[in-house]
Amino acid sequence: MPPKLWLLSIDRLKALASETIFSEAQFFSRSPGSDLLALLTPERRQKVLRYKPFNDKLRSLGAGLLLSLILKANSLGSISLSPSGKPYLTAGGPYFSLSHSGPYAALLVANKPCGLDIEMISERPISPSLSQRVLTEIESALFEALKRSPEVFAAIWAIKESYMKASGLGLRALPDSFSVLPPWPKAKLLFKSYFIARPFKLPGARAAISYRLDGPRDFDPGPPLIWRAEPAIIKALKNRPNF
Repeated sequence: MPPKLWLLSIDRLKALASETIFSEAQFFSRSPGSDLLALLTPERRQKVLRYKPFNDKLRSLGAGLLLSLILKANSLGSISLSPSGKPYLTAGGPYFSLSHSGPYAALLVANKPCGLDIEMISERPISPSLSQRVLTEIESALFEALKRSPEVFAAIWAIKESYMKASGLGLRALPDSFSVLPPWPKAKLLFKSYFIARPFKLPGARAAISYRLDGPRDFDPGPPLIWRAEPAIIKALKNRPNF
């Protein structure tokens, strides 16, 4: 099964919401006709409600809707959490990873352990304290040589976070403890005990997917097929009571 990436525009989700929901408060209420939260897993529902700003709630909701709708459409069953907090399919099956940032929410599904991350390109300079926490010495040298480009920082950070997700370690794998160079301009990168990363671009953002391979002779799953998720979301919004 080739990897598949479902991409959802949060701006489009927000526009749809404004057409069908009267207020931000009602959008996240449990009143009739606005029960989108009921479509989410219990864990994702709690996560959405923990966010304070409306746009942060919306991004988390978008990611949760992707997960619920795609799993339902493909009869992939229920979700559990590993001790490290990484979600997986309880009954086995393909692996998946979620990411949401800026105007994007995305879901990657693959037949190997995988990680997906999207990082918006900052409009502000990257602070020295942040770059020191994230970059290794060699990455810092490249970053400085490229005039502390926010685009380069976003590209490196996306690869690192996609690896941390694919490995299941999350933030326990300190980002400054491993290097992902050279991420530029190669289409893929082998690193860290048979992990492979594929950086790619989105408007205003840099993103990456990582896979864990079984060994040096294991095959590269290749770039994912990209699908727009809006049709499934539109259907859910228009048919909430019957979903």
